[in-house]
Amino acid sequence: WKHLRTNRDWAYTHVARALGVVRLLAALLSPFLPTVAGLYLHYLGLQSEDGLLSSDLLAGIHAPQTLLAPGHRLGPRSRPLFREITADEVDALRARFSDPQGTDAGVPFLGGA
Repeated sequence: WKHLRTNRDWAYTHVARALGVVRLLAALLSPFLPTVAGLYLHYLGLQSEDGLLSSDLLAGIHAPQTLLAPGHRLGPRSRPLFREITADEVDALRARFSDPQGTDAGVPFLGGA
């Protein structure tokens, strides 16, 4: 944040890049996590069609700061989309989903023998 005081243009460009990367991320996540992608777009102040993976959007990969117009107004204040998983929850999930007998060792996830 210190760059906001000393070099505003540099700071604005980096924030714009980060926002452009979020727009790209929303497009890439859309087929797998459509609700999350939609929320990212909503927080960016964009419509769902703005998150479609297109040649125009892909052209912005090398300059993500161009993916939102200068002066673009963001949507509502964002909130965390995922909650932090505690160490106890990780241990519980490992115990629940691990294979203590080793019967699945070497079997591919999709279509084992």
